Amino acid sequence: MLDGFKIIIDQLAAFFRWEAKDRELLRSISHKVMGTTIGAYLVWHVIATLAWPQFFSPSLFLITLIMITTAALAWLLLDRYYLLAQVIWFVGLGTSVLLGYHFYQSPDTLFLFAFFPLMSEVMLGMVPTAVLEGLIVILAFTWNINTLLPRLLSTYQLAIVVVTLVSMILGWGILNNMTSSIEAASYHYKEALRSLNEAREHRAEISVLLKDVNKANYQLENLNRMLIYARAQADEAREERDRFAMAVSHELRSPLNFIIGFSDLMINSPETYAKLSDWPRGLYEDINEIYKSSTHLMSLINDILDMGKMDAQQMVLFKEKIDFAQVVEDVRQMVHSAVESKGLKLVIEVPKDLPLVYLDRTRIRQVCIA
Repeated sequence: MLDGFKIIIDQLAAFFRWEAKDRELLRSISHKVMGTTIGAYLVWHVIATLAWPQFFSPSLFLITLIMITTAALAWLLLDRYYLLAQVIWFVGLGTSVLLGYHFYQSPDTLFLFAFFPLMSEVMLGMVPTAVLEGLIVILAFTWNINTLLPRLLSTYQLAIVVVTLVSMILGWGILNNMTSSIEAASYHYKEALRSLNEAREHRAEISVLLKDVNKANYQLENLNRMLIYARAQADEAREERDRFAMAVSHELRSPLNFIIGFSDLMINSPETYAKLSDWPRGLYEDINEIYKSSTHLMSLINDILDMGKMDAQQMVLFKEKIDFAQVVEDVRQMVHSAVESKGLKLVIEVPKDLPLVYLDRTRIRQVCIA
């Protein structure tokens, strides 16, 4: 019993929290209920006065005037004075029902009070409806005490009380379901708003990221253009170097070949010109230096040409089995004069009895000189 009462209290409390929070919804519902009620009544007025004019005219016009005045006042006051508008509405409706019973002496007219709790539930809530139901019950049980009202059978008094109570309970059940639906809808609406705000925040973050990506792409495109330009400049410089190397090799190789040829002939066949004993002192050694230096210069020219081959990945190695000590000796003979001219002493130590090695003599000599 206590648990059931607590559940009812909790539901009422939840309903009142919703009511205080969503008054605009109540105003909208009240406008619809009032408009529907007065519209239905005006349709009934037209039908009644046309079909049974001898019975409803002119008394029905007074009730209609009260109904229209009540609806107009309640409609005007609803937005600013909500409770006052509801009081005027229900007082006007009650007056119209009582006048209908007074004019037409039909107790069935009083059963229109059954609609009052339903309207009150959806427009005011549970507590005002309970107050309204209490007033209807008091009116029903004190009906015959009041001399201004026509007498009413006790069975009708009890029937009015029962019908309005059933109407209130039915309205409470409908309103409870409606309240739960509205609370669920409100919760989902808030969740949707929260998701929408999160989506907007994520969209802003994505927009910033896209701007950063676009900026990075723009910088990358600039770097690519710079790299393409630098690559073009490097290719042009390499082509200039290759053209220079070809020109230098063409201009220097011909005279160097003559120098190398004559010096080689004078060193290896000195008797071609005169007996070696008849040569001036030191001339043979000088010619030998000329031969070595010109050979070295030719190798430098060949190195320049080799650089172009290496860039084109066309370097060819001529490997053979040679004595590495001999290669070292050749290098020493080429550079010892330049070293000694600077006041330095060149010392080379090569282990004896080295095995023959399989390599390119010219390339190894280039490495050692470098």
